[in-house]
Amino acid sequence: MKKKNKRVEGSITNQIERPFIIITIILVIFNAVFLFAYNIVNQLRSTYTNGSKLAVYTAKEFEEYKSIDFLVDYWLDHADEMELTHRNRDKLEQMEQDFETVNSDCYSIRGVTSKEAANLDPESQKLFAEICYTRLCDNLDGLKSDFDTMFLYTFRVEDGKMRFLCTGAKLNEKRTSEGGEIYELGSESDYTPGNYPILDKIVNTHMRANSLELSFRPGADNEVVHVFEPVYSQDNKMVMIVGVSMEWKSILLRSLKACTIIIITSIIMIFSAGIAFYRVIRMRAVMPLVEEEEIMDEYVVTKDSKAVMDRLLAIETGNEVEAIAKSFASVVSELDRYLEEIRNVTAEKERIGTELNVATKIQADMLPSIFPPFPDRREFDIYASMDPAKEVGGDFYDFFLIDDDHLALVIADVSGKGVPAALFMVVAKTLIKNNALMGMRTPAKIFEKVNEQLLESNEESLFVTVWMGILTISTGKMICSNAGHEYPVLKRKDGDFELIDDEHGIPLATLPDMEFTDYELKLLPGDVLFTYTDGVPESSNEDEELFGTDRMIRNLNEDKENVDVKDVNERISAAISAFVGKAPQFDDITMLNFNYYGNEGRSEKEEDKADLSEKKDITVKATRENFEQIIAFIDKELDEVGCDEKSRDQLDIAVEEIYINVASYAYPKETGDATVSFRFDKDKSRVIISIKDAGIPYDPLEKSDPDIDLSVEERDIGGLGIYMVKNSMDDVRYERKEGHNIFTMEKVISAEEG
Repeated sequence: MKKKNKRVEGSITNQIERPFIIITIILVIFNAVFLFAYNIVNQLRSTYTNGSKLAVYTAKEFEEYKSIDFLVDYWLDHADEMELTHRNRDKLEQMEQDFETVNSDCYSIRGVTSKEAANLDPESQKLFAEICYTRLCDNLDGLKSDFDTMFLYTFRVEDGKMRFLCTGAKLNEKRTSEGGEIYELGSESDYTPGNYPILDKIVNTHMRANSLELSFRPGADNEVVHVFEPVYSQDNKMVMIVGVSMEWKSILLRSLKACTIIIITSIIMIFSAGIAFYRVIRMRAVMPLVEEEEIMDEYVVTKDSKAVMDRLLAIETGNEVEAIAKSFASVVSELDRYLEEIRNVTAEKERIGTELNVATKIQADMLPSIFPPFPDRREFDIYASMDPAKEVGGDFYDFFLIDDDHLALVIADVSGKGVPAALFMVVAKTLIKNNALMGMRTPAKIFEKVNEQLLESNEESLFVTVWMGILTISTGKMICSNAGHEYPVLKRKDGDFELIDDEHGIPLATLPDMEFTDYELKLLPGDVLFTYTDGVPESSNEDEELFGTDRMIRNLNEDKENVDVKDVNERISAAISAFVGKAPQFDDITMLNFNYYGNEGRSEKEEDKADLSEKKDITVKATRENFEQIIAFIDKELDEVGCDEKSRDQLDIAVEEIYINVASYAYPKETGDATVSFRFDKDKSRVIISIKDAGIPYDPLEKSDPDIDLSVEERDIGGLGIYMVKNSMDDVRYERKEGHNIFTMEKVISAEEG
């Protein structure tokens, strides 16, 4: 059997080695050719781009001299006098001083116009021309060195001649072309049209070479790449041309040098990777196949299915899957079928769990969660909550300002469960809001438009019940419409909570071309509007008795004087929890509560009205992660009242101490809410901050102060944080009221200077 396995191993190895060697050689050759070609193209592109930039930059440098047309004419007319000026750069500073002394009205060399230069006396003209020529030659010298350019020069084409002006060279060296000609000021060279097409274009049209085309010098031993760019005077006349020459041979040499290193490195890497790949193939394909053959031979003799299965499952490669599957089919088909059933059941459970998690996240992320949502608006107050069921549905609520005087309220319930319902909820919520913001000011018209949009792609045949109201904030007029949703509840200022028997339409996405009806509510200051989904009245206890609408109304009226938006929702939630007991919850419980105060604004306690500013608060889940929201809210309010830095730091530390204590210990089982309120006494410059939670009763002020004179080892653990709060605040107090812990701190602040 071992001899047989050796033959198998050798046969497979030979079948792999030959193709592997051939493929490796092909890859090496292809890689070398590709890298060489790519590097040459890249080097040419880079050199050409640099030359183009250099030509444009040089042209603009010359154009900055407002008298460039005067200078070019002067240089060419006085070439003999200007010939060696550029070699006397050490005298440039003295020359400039001499010129400024004689011509004090010239503020800068570059700023002298052609007209002003022409009006200078002959000596000053010569001095001015020499200064500019020296400067520009010096600039060309520097640019030539910086860009590693073979030749950089300027010239004018006249009467079939190229008359050279400024050229770039090292200090005091002769200014020669790549062919050895001396290109000093005024030297000439024959201009032959056709040699450089782009130069012909510039000479004939006097237009800029926007494409910065390049030309090759024909007939030279080492071909040269040329780039040209015209220079214009202040009145947009071409006065000369900038030329840049780069040797093609040097480009190739640089490319070859860089490419050689890359190719050698690539070859080494390819061969190394190939050897490693071959060894991996042998270890992960050849040897496991040999081992599999050995295992199956053993099974023929021993019939030990368990031992065979253990050894086969220990082989973790993908190339012999088919052989293993055939072995499973012939030896342990029943066991394989059973394992397949287990895998299917497990996958289905995971799919359902994942679907529910995704749906829950979609639902939670889409709903507003920070209250109050509009802390600067005193005309109304809003609070909404949703207690999701174990089997996720599609309840949602929304509220948003259409403009400064119109507020939209929406509460809805999508049919179905899981991800389809959650996605349908997202679409419905988005369409309702978008149509409202696009100018459709009545809910009925919005429903008609959204109904048609939802029916366009409703493959799951879902529908959604919706109640929507659009309030004119300044007048209290609310236009409402009900698309098959629960009846809303209204409480007048001095009245009871009562159902509004409004006209119901059918749910959205049920039938096409439906019309919906609006109705009007006139809200007065002090009125309360309570809306909900069917999860509230349809909650059932263990005896399958429904909570019902009547019981909901009774609970609302049991404490009708307390109309705080959050307290009302929590009161109904608590009543449902007490009624349901341990019975499972099959539907979301969603409530949206709205208080209208009108232009009177929210009321405050009588003893606070004279001194305190409006009360602002924020409600979050009492978790450590939400502390950043709390501290951002406090710092924003402190900025508005001009709090000094020291008081701000003390207040931030005090709020952190109390809030983190609430987040850590107030809710031992399920996380609850924490509300932080901010008020400011303008007369006394006094900040009042309250932190409220519905957790287990706890008065942090009951703990005795630590003895700070004792060492850390001798002192009792805890109490130092609240001790710091008490010492940094002017007043702290605690009260347990209506099932809530309320910790209040006060601090007199100083206004920041400036």
